[in-house]
Amino acid sequence: MTNQKKDDSGRHYIERVRQDAHRYTHELLQENEALRGLVVSLEAEKRRLREQLQAIREETERFNREQADLQRRLIEIQSESQRFAQQFVEVERQNSNLANLYVANYQLHGTLDRERVLQVIQEILANLVGTEETAVFELDEAGGSLHLISSNGIEPHAFARVALGEGVIGKVAASGETWLAGHAGAAGGAEELLTACVPLKLEDRVTGAIAIFRLLPQKSGLEAGDRELFDLLATHAAMALYCTGLYRRVTAALTTILGSCVSVCLWDARRGQGGMNHFLLPDWAGQSESSARYGDVAVELLVGKLAVLGSPTTDLQAKLFGGACVLAPFREGKRHLGLQNVDAAKRMLAEARIEIVAEDTGGDRGRKLVFNTDDGSAFVRRL
Repeated sequence: MTNQKKDDSGRHYIERVRQDAHRYTHELLQENEALRGLVVSLEAEKRRLREQLQAIREETERFNREQADLQRRLIEIQSESQRFAQQFVEVERQNSNLANLYVANYQLHGTLDRERVLQVIQEILANLVGTEETAVFELDEAGGSLHLISSNGIEPHAFARVALGEGVIGKVAASGETWLAGHAGAAGGAEELLTACVPLKLEDRVTGAIAIFRLLPQKSGLEAGDRELFDLLATHAAMALYCTGLYRRVTAALTTILGSCVSVCLWDARRGQGGMNHFLLPDWAGQSESSARYGDVAVELLVGKLAVLGSPTTDLQAKLFGGACVLAPFREGKRHLGLQNVDAAKRMLAEARIEIVAEDTGGDRGRKLVFNTDDGSAFVRRL
């Protein structure tokens, strides 16, 4: 009985163990199936994540390419902007140069006063070129040399007269070619500090030269705009000076018609100035109002006016014209009115100690007289 119970108990235990093992195995299989499903899910998630990562990588590479392209385009745009900015600056510089050239040209041709033209040339060189050491020369074709007519910042005595072909300045005047330091050999002697020399030309004829010495400290050297300015000065400054000379000769030419009247022409070669009178009668008797119609009064007034202009009598020379007897009935007398006028003029000039260097008086024909107060020359034509 006892053994029977033990066997039954053992079978029950074994059955229970078998059932537990079966249940555990079933649970393991279920859990394994769940794990297999989870693995499949994780694999799917892994593939999805891998695809997303690949997509992100491709997107990143595309973004990097776009960024590089944008960076390249930005650099190109910046380079283009810089180029445009440089072009704008260059255009502005050219516009400024054109404006300066226009103003310079207008100033040169805006006056017929010789001193004003020379002043304008000096202002152009100072303000547009950047120098305060300059010299302006005019060609004396008869003497074959240049003579200084205006200077600034240099010793004028060293350049008062320059022979054609002598030194850089003389060679420029002889050749008609602009000289620039560092481009056409070196200058020496008094021209050691020369920076440029520009010929003044009317068409192909040289009329003078402009010498430019040291530049201002803030300017390191000549620029392209300076060369354009030199080209302008070569022609327009020459033309302006030529026009002032023509105007001066026209306005300086005093003209009169003489019969028995007399004209005294006075000339101060040192100061380049002169004057002329014209009187009808020899002496003022003091009974009527004083007038330049009388020789003694006319000569005294002319000498006085030149003295006011800075010409002392010691620097004056005289030329005497007129004093004809054009009417036949009055030619019989030895002391006709024309001769009296001539004598009065000579007496007044002698009293003033003014030398008579030329004379065309007397005769029986009238005269047309032209006296140039800019050079003292006189021209007479018999009528």
